[in-house]
Amino acid sequence: MRRIAVTTAVDATVDVLRDEILDVADGEWLGSEDDLLERLGISRPTLRQAARLLEAEELLVVKRGLNGGLFARRPSTDAVARIASVYLRAERTTVVDLARSWFLLLEQSARLAAEAADAEERACLAEELADMRASIAPDDGQALFAATQAFALKLADLSHSPTARLFTRVLSTLIADAPANLRPVPGLASLSHTKGSDLQRVAAAIRAGDGALAARNIRRHGEQVIRWLVEQMPDRTL
Repeated sequence: MRRIAVTTAVDATVDVLRDEILDVADGEWLGSEDDLLERLGISRPTLRQAARLLEAEELLVVKRGLNGGLFARRPSTDAVARIASVYLRAERTTVVDLARSWFLLLEQSARLAAEAADAEERACLAEELADMRASIAPDDGQALFAATQAFALKLADLSHSPTARLFTRVLSTLIADAPANLRPVPGLASLSHTKGSDLQRVAAAIRAGDGALAARNIRRHGEQVIRWLVEQMPDRTL
């Protein structure tokens, strides 16, 4: 027996307002409550329920009083990352799966950064990495790990890919929220420990605009880390 999906007035209002929000600038005034009631032809309870749902999505700000009303809010990667990381933990995501996805994203981000970022941005990446390494003691695992996470996020930014930026942030949030004994597991900390540093090779390849070489350096290291994870903790979840 086929079921017919019924769209409620609240759902329809959410859909209309969400489309409007995504078409305007952050902070733009959508109208007062009375303005929207008249324009959309809905009841006050329907509008308020829809507004609460959009506030939960962090797409709307409701201000009361003089000069109040409903204001658009552009979604942030941090907000989406928090929700997605909760979902991945609820799905009992394994460390191996996280590492595989992490290195795929890192590989693609490095390739895109080499090809999409301008020469000044690419040079800054190499210089920032050198500064980070110079300021961290070789045996400071937590600092090294934090530095490699920062490097990965910088790569995603330089890729100029909203998709790479979002999902790198999702996995970074998941790693950062994991118990301390799991944080180094995806292997990024060991990148900074390696003499001749894989990260430095990646940064040098990006600086030269060689996306294929940058991706290859990350892929080689990722394969080593994933092999170790499969042997040591194949079923470990976050």
